[in-house]
Amino acid sequence: MSDGIKRMNYYNGLFLKEDDFDLEQDYHIRKDRIHNYYLHQVWGIADGLNVQPISGTKKFKVTKGVAITQITSASGEKHAVEVVLAANDTESLDLTGMTAGTVYITISYNEVEGDIDTDKGDKAIHIIEKPKIEAKKSKPSDDKEKIILAMLTIPAAAGWKSQQIPIDKTLRNDIKIISPDHNHNGVNSDKIPAINSTHFTNLSGANLTGLNPNNINGKVPQTKIDNAIARDSEVTARINSHKHNGVDGKKIAAISSTYFSNLSGAKLTGLNPNSISGTIPESRIDPNISRDSEVISLLPIIRNQVKLGSQASTAFKTWKNIANMSLTFTLNRNAMLLCIFNASPAGNSHASSRTYWRMLLGSAGIGYAMKHSSSTWELDSVVMVGVSYAAKGKHTVKVQWKVSTGKGYCPHINSGHKDVGMRGLTIVEFPTVFSLATFNTFNTLISGVNLSGLTLHP
Repeated sequence: MSDGIKRMNYYNGLFLKEDDFDLEQDYHIRKDRIHNYYLHQVWGIADGLNVQPISGTKKFKVTKGVAITQITSASGEKHAVEVVLAANDTESLDLTGMTAGTVYITISYNEVEGDIDTDKGDKAIHIIEKPKIEAKKSKPSDDKEKIILAMLTIPAAAGWKSQQIPIDKTLRNDIKIISPDHNHNGVNSDKIPAINSTHFTNLSGANLTGLNPNNINGKVPQTKIDNAIARDSEVTARINSHKHNGVDGKKIAAISSTYFSNLSGAKLTGLNPNSISGTIPESRIDPNISRDSEVISLLPIIRNQVKLGSQASTAFKTWKNIANMSLTFTLNRNAMLLCIFNASPAGNSHASSRTYWRMLLGSAGIGYAMKHSSSTWELDSVVMVGVSYAAKGKHTVKVQWKVSTGKGYCPHINSGHKDVGMRGLTIVEFPTVFSLATFNTFNTLISGVNLSGLTLHP
């Protein structure tokens, strides 16, 4: 029978020896380490323990801090042990004489005896928990027991100094401490940083800002696909093995001409489907099946006005029409209009200049944009989107602009910028089944999205 976990049972008059006090300490230490391992399941660096050069020498220091290691005790128990470096260590890492190549700096739990008091005897009276800091040419076999603080690359040249050596922290495992009331806003230092596009730079080196899912190439590995989803080979095998022969009770009975004898009293023996002619009356068609007229009424209608290779300019501080950026059309139905203007503007004024654009449906403004110049002759792109309801009848959509100072060009064309010579106005007419609420939802979804550089083609 196992002895279990043993602790002292004190009572008056009990004579205590050294083993009894050792057992008392061992009980608390053991329970604490088992708790840390199984309830927290963490290892790595909790605070500090940064490797820093000592300038002008071949030494490095480790700043004070705390780490958690995971070890297996002599009895086979799993323990998580705190490693506390109470003060900066400037002595352990003297790399004088270290050969060229990669060096792994590690920290691990260690105990030493200390403080001999001759009045009490000839043995050390304290156990000091003094972490072991090492510099080794090989990576530790168990990096949860020996925590990697940094990697250093020692050059072959003998005259190197510590401040010249890059400190690589890629193998360092920092424990993220999260407070109970944390959220992902990145405001407080004890909270997880706000997630933005920069966090995706490590995905094949690609920044996913403005990701277009239609342009993603490659295949999902079959091992990542749920087994409940049939593969092509499985579907093909099932189709090829299925026959309407009526032999297998799990299959559809064989169909013969006798099954058609009750259709209008006619026996259809020898029926040739290729010779059937005529039209099914509409009254016999399920009303849930859309008619051609209904489908056509739901299709959007697109109108374009694109001007290539034609530069427009303005120095007006009041609204003026942009040349060739006006569309007049007639609606045969009430409709929702999605209006998009895009161009490649420039300005030749000082850094405080602003160029303004607006889009009008009749005399009502439905879209606005502004470009702030930060330098002379700065080129950029502008996209303006407007959504509005329009009744059946004749309408005009036009684009106007003005500047605060200097002169604006839309687009700007010269010998060095021939590739940006375009401005365009596109109007998409949707049936009113696409409600204003639908477009408001669309606008909400794209709010905050940077549309700079967007080019719309007719």
